Amino acid sequence: MQDERYFIFFTFTTKQANFKKIRQLVGQRLKIIPANDMQQITGQKSGAFSPFSYDQSVSMIVVEELLS
Repeated sequence: MQDERYFIFFTFTTKQANFKKIRQLVGQRLKIIPANDMQQITGQKSGAFSPFSYDQSVSMIVVEELLS
């Protein structure tokens, strides 16, 4: 798992992710990893992510609406 690249997608709980658009943005096929793997990699539980303290293998994607 160490050589893989991970993304955390931040959006409103009422919005669905547009995986086609995200795939175009990151330039690679995406898959959702199991919650226990996610917790091991990030140290946080699924659905309760902080935007801080990730290592370099984890990138954040934030929908623009959250910033306004």
